[in-house]
Amino acid sequence: MYRPIATIHDLPPSGRVPENLHLDFKAHKGAGQPDREMAKDVAAFANVQGGHILVGAEHKEGILRYSPLEPKSTARLTEGYQNAIKRHCRPLPVIDPRHVIFGSGVVVAINVPPYPAPPIGVRSEEHGDAWLFPARRGDRTHFLLPEELATTMDPVYRRKVLLVESIPGRGADGRPCLMHFVDSGRFSKHE
Repeated sequence: MYRPIATIHDLPPSGRVPENLHLDFKAHKGAGQPDREMAKDVAAFANVQGGHILVGAEHKEGILRYSPLEPKSTARLTEGYQNAIKRHCRPLPVIDPRHVIFGSGVVVAINVPPYPAPPIGVRSEEHGDAWLFPARRGDRTHFLLPEELATTMDPVYRRKVLLVESIPGRGADGRPCLMHFVDSGRFSKHE
C-alpha cells in the first residue's frame, strides 16, 4: 500500500535494501538526470502501485547509502521534477515531494501516488512525436506493449485493484485478515 515518505523515520534504513517496485534511489550529481528521465521515473510509479524516488540515496553493490544534498539545492531539484512532468507527461501525474532532514543535509523524497485513471504517457522526442507508457516492474522500468495498455485503461477496474491492494494482509496484532467479497452485481437484497 502506498504511504508517502515524510520524515527520517519513514526512510528505509541504510544497508541491504534493494531497489524494488516501490523504491528508486538517485545519487544527486550536480545537474542531475535529464528531465525526460525524471518524467519517465515518475510515470512508471504512477502507472502501477505508486512509489518513491529518493534523491540523495544510492545503491551500490547491494548496499543502500545516503549522501544527503545541500539544503539550498533541494528546491531547484523539486522544481526540476515538477517541470519535467509538465513538459513530458500526459495526463499529468501527481507528486508529493518532501524534504527530509538527514544529518546536516536533506534527502528529497519524490512521493508518487498511484494514478487512478488511464496510464500516463511520456513524450519521446527521439522517436518523433511518439508516446511511451512506462511501468515499474520489480527494480526496473518496463515500457508497456500495446496489448498491456488495455489492462490499465479501465479506470473502474484500476480503482478496484488499487483498493484491494490497500487492504492490509495482517491486522495490527499480526494475525492474518480474512476478507469476504460480495459481487453486488449478481446478488441483491431481493434475492
